[in-house]
Amino acid sequence: MMLNDVSKRISEVNEKRGWKIKLEKDLVEVERKLAQEKEHFQVLEKRFAKEKLDVEKLEKLSLRAVFATILGSREEQMDKERQEMLTVQMQYQQAKKLVESLVADQTYLKQQLSALNSLDAEYAQLLTKKEELIKSSDSAVTKELLALSEKIGAANLTIKELDEAIRAGQQVLAGLDEVNDALSKAENWGTWDMLGGGMLSTMIKHDHMDTAKDAANQVQLDMQRFQRELADVQREIAIDVELSGSERFLDFFMDGLMMDWIVQSHINNSQDQARQAHLKVRDLVQSLQKRKRMTAQDLDLLQQKRVRILSQEN
Repeated sequence: MMLNDVSKRISEVNEKRGWKIKLEKDLVEVERKLAQEKEHFQVLEKRFAKEKLDVEKLEKLSLRAVFATILGSREEQMDKERQEMLTVQMQYQQAKKLVESLVADQTYLKQQLSALNSLDAEYAQLLTKKEELIKSSDSAVTKELLALSEKIGAANLTIKELDEAIRAGQQVLAGLDEVNDALSKAENWGTWDMLGGGMLSTMIKHDHMDTAKDAANQVQLDMQRFQRELADVQREIAIDVELSGSERFLDFFMDGLMMDWIVQSHINNSQDQARQAHLKVRDLVQSLQKRKRMTAQDLDLLQQKRVRILSQEN
């Protein structure tokens, strides 16, 4: 096996080892988040069971229901308990989806890592072989080729990580577009509703708000994946725009939908928050795409230089 072949294989293996390190880091973060969200889910599960029991007690002919009826406040109390149950139920369902999504991410990452288990052993063997070949051919050209191989491998890994981050960011943008679209439709029907549009306009408005809520749920999951991918590339890339404000938008948006989702002014506020989040994520994706183009140009120059050296050697 020639030194050039060994160096090329080392570059390939080293690129995969870099990817393995990234996956290991992602798995640690996913498992940390999963433990946190499981605990949160269990709290919500208990709260939901309690709120559901409160509603059932009022619906039945219990002592509490009798007193509420005598005092003339049973219907009001029922509405209040149902609203509290609905709020907790929505939080519970979202927490359940998040846990399921994190479990799926955990399984995927473990499968990917399992396929890369033999890399470290192969890498050690290749280094030993490379050392032997270098000792028998210690020239300036050899050293330059080795340095180029390492740089090419690093550039390929960076591009791969950038691609993952860009895809994750584009997924968030698609979700935010869906949120904005549903909110715009809800706003239009809400205006008609306030002008006396009747039961049909109210139902259609609520349907669009449900669509916006479901889309926002998915954006929360996609945003977390984007943040993990972003953390991998920020080690080498200086990005000015912070993502944390976009994530806080989702908390505001979801809380608002639960507490006051039929109020027209709140629809407008949610639209503003969604647009701001879209702008921030779009800026991040554009920064990543710019960095990918620059890295691809650097890689092309490195590969051209390698070909020139090898051609001269022939």
